[in-house]
Amino acid sequence: MKNRYYLLLVTLLAIHAFGANTRKALEKLNTGSSLERINAAETLNALYQSEARDSLRYVGEKLYFYGIQNHFYPAVEKGKIILSEYFILTGKVIDGITTLKALIPTIVQRNDSKELCLVAKIISQGYVLERDAKSALYWAEKSVQHAKESKNKQLRSDGLLVLSEAYLLSGKPDKALAALHRYETIVCSEKNERKKSAVYAKLGDFYMKKGDLVRAEGYFLSSYESARKTTLISPIANALNNLAIIYYENNDLQNSKQFFLKALQLRLHVNDNKAVSESYYNLGDFYYYSGVIDKAQSWYGKSLVIATTFNLKSEQNDALNALAETCKSQKDFESANNYREQQLALLKKIELDNRVDEEEIKALQLEMLQSEMLAKANDNEQVAGFTLKWEWGLITLLVILLFLKFRISSNDPDKLSEM
Repeated sequence: MKNRYYLLLVTLLAIHAFGANTRKALEKLNTGSSLERINAAETLNALYQSEARDSLRYVGEKLYFYGIQNHFYPAVEKGKIILSEYFILTGKVIDGITTLKALIPTIVQRNDSKELCLVAKIISQGYVLERDAKSALYWAEKSVQHAKESKNKQLRSDGLLVLSEAYLLSGKPDKALAALHRYETIVCSEKNERKKSAVYAKLGDFYMKKGDLVRAEGYFLSSYESARKTTLISPIANALNNLAIIYYENNDLQNSKQFFLKALQLRLHVNDNKAVSESYYNLGDFYYYSGVIDKAQSWYGKSLVIATTFNLKSEQNDALNALAETCKSQKDFESANNYREQQLALLKKIELDNRVDEEEIKALQLEMLQSEMLAKANDNEQVAGFTLKWEWGLITLLVILLFLKFRISSNDPDKLSEM
C-alpha cells in the first residue's frame, strides 16, 4: 500500500512538472524572441523525445517556418534538425538522414562543432535503426570527434551512447562496453540524472544479454534511482519495466509481476498509449511463459485493443502475432488463422500507409523548398530595390553638382569680361 501511494505521488509530481515545463516552453516558442524560440524548441525537443514524440513535428515546423518568414537562418536550420530527428524516430530514416546531410556544408563553413556533433549523432542513430553498422560507426565516430574539437564541456558525452550501439551492431562488444563506461563517467560527473538513467539501462541490458544477471540487476536498479530524480514519467516506467524483466529472468515471479504492473500504472497515468500497449504485451508474455495461457490471451487482447484504438500498427502486429501463437499452442487453429488473416491485412495496410506518409513528407519537403526559394527571391528584390534607389540617388547628386558648377561658372566675372 505504501509503495502504491509513493508511486502515485511520484506520478502526480512528475505530471505537474512536465506540464509546467511544456507550457512555459510552448509560450516561448510561439511568442518569444528569435533566440528564445530556438532555446524553447531545444527544450521541447528533449521533453517530447521522452514523452510525446509525435509533437516533435509541430515544434520543428513551427520553428522552421518562423525562420523562413523572418529571414532568420538559425531557426530554419534548427527546425530542419528537429524535423529530421522526428522523421528518424518515426521510421522515415532515409528522409531524416538526407535532410541532415544537406545541412552539413553550411555548418562546416561556419566551423560549428556543436551542431556538427549533434547532426552526426542523429545520422548515426538513423543508421543504427537501419542496421547499417558501417555507416552508424562512421557517423558516431564523427560525432565524438566534433565533441572533442568543441570547447563546450556539455558535449563531452554526446555521441558516446550511439557509438556503443554502433560497436554492438558491428560485433565489437568490448568497444561498446568501453564507450558505455566512458559515457557513464562523464554523465556522473555532470550529475545529469536523465542521462545516468539511460546509460545504466544500456549497461543493464548489455550484461543481461551476456547472462550476467547480477550486474544487470544492479544497473537496472541504478537506472530506476536516477529516473526517480527526474521530472519525467517515461524513464521511471522504463526502469520499472527493465527490473520486471530481470526479476523474471531470476525466476522471481512475484516481483516481476509487481514491477510490470507498476510500470503499467505509470504509463496509464500519463496516457502514454504506445507504452501502455507494450506493458499489456509484456504481461501477456509473463503469463504465456509461465504457462497460464488464458491470462496471456487476455493481456495480449488488451494490447491489441489499445493498439487498434490509437492506430499503433507495430504494436497491433506484435499482439496479433502473439494471439495467433497462443491459439496455435491451444490447438485452436481456426482462431489462429483468423488472427493471421488480420495480421496479413494489417501488414498490407502498413505498406500502403508508408507510401502515403512518404508522399506527405515529400509534400512537406517541397513546401520547405518553395518557402526558401520565395524567401531568397524576396531578399534579392529588396537588395535590387536598394541598389536601384542608390543608383538614382547618385544620379541626382551628380545632376545637382553639375548644376551648381554651371551656376558658379556663369557668375565668374573673368569669364564674363572675356565675353
